Amino acid sequence: MFKLLIILAILLRLILMPISAHSDLFFINMFPNLFITQRVLDIPAHIQDNFQSRNYTYYSPLTYFSFAFFQTIYTTLASSFSDWMTQLYNLELYEFQGQAGDFIKSTTNPHKARDLFLAKTPYLIFDIASLFILSKFIKEKILKKSVILLWLFNPVNLYATYLMGQFDIIPTFFILIGFYYLRTNSAIGLLLLGIAASFKNYALLFVISTAIIYGDTWLKRLKLLSIGLLPYLIFLIPILVNNLEQALYLITPKAYLHYRKPLE
Repeated sequence: MFKLLIILAILLRLILMPISAHSDLFFINMFPNLFITQRVLDIPAHIQDNFQSRNYTYYSPLTYFSFAFFQTIYTTLASSFSDWMTQLYNLELYEFQGQAGDFIKSTTNPHKARDLFLAKTPYLIFDIASLFILSKFIKEKILKKSVILLWLFNPVNLYATYLMGQFDIIPTFFILIGFYYLRTNSAIGLLLLGIAASFKNYALLFVISTAIIYGDTWLKRLKLLSIGLLPYLIFLIPILVNNLEQALYLITPKAYLHYRKPLE
């Protein structure tokens, strides 16, 4: 029965992947596509220069680089993916208004279901990897099975990741593996938590609190904090140097930006 439920959970994911999406899924894929089609490396600057109504982005450079890497694989499997992202980009460029369904209906792509599936494939990989790491925390066999099933049929994960296409499962993976390594190597653990923060700012809370807890002196706490902040700063500094305004948007909570830009 346990194996049957695992198969059912995987099939459920495979069914959901090509049938639904939130417009955010398109946003985090159409701009990385510019790496491939136009060799655009500085996405925040590109958005500020070309989008008058949306001259900021709250997605980190690592997010765009990661999805650009995935798309180099997609294009070898389906040439329609990049063309579709270009169509969606043009709709965004000309300030098309609508939800994800409106964007989908306004483009011509006979392989939309396949390309939606491809866009969510990294989520499936990180989801399974997260489950593998989570299972390593639990030694008792009966409890391990319960935790695995709870993860696999978690409605929040299924809805956010496979229906909406939110990429929070990626920083979640780095948070889990970060805490896993904290048991044996605090420096590696903090570094992995810093990578999670490079995807989503909320992981900075784990970086700060973990550095304080695991450091037995203030010097060691500062060292661990520096290690944890290193990945975050590596991807933020180029933008910080070139465009202070965009860097500020990247570290500002998304909900706040919907009401007021911090520099207005």
